[in-house]
Amino acid sequence: MDCTFLLVMSVISFIDKCVKSGVLLFLSMWLMMLYTWITALLTVTDDEFWEGVSPVEFGDLPALQDAVTVVGYPIGGDTISVTSGVVSRMEILSYVHGSTELLGLQVGQHI
Repeated sequence: MDCTFLLVMSVISFIDKCVKSGVLLFLSMWLMMLYTWITALLTVTDDEFWEGVSPVEFGDLPALQDAVTVVGYPIGGDTISVTSGVVSRMEILSYVHGSTELLGLQVGQHI
């Protein structure tokens, strides 16, 4: 199972897998669309896709001042971004899509 942005999933049905010899394309299937998070869960039935892939393990919710690493696509960016810092704020935020409230974390970095 893979997780991706819902807006991306509205226009594609293939997943790229980068390997040493290049990029391989695999047909994907939607499992669920989470409109609240603008996220889609999808899967690939071809066993070759899963070779050498390790599942992501999610831990407990971090506490204030816990060290965290954030992975995502920043506004205005075209490539993945990775940053580390500490949780400096936790609060419930109104979310634009889905008309709901979700937990938000603010991550501060040491300068």
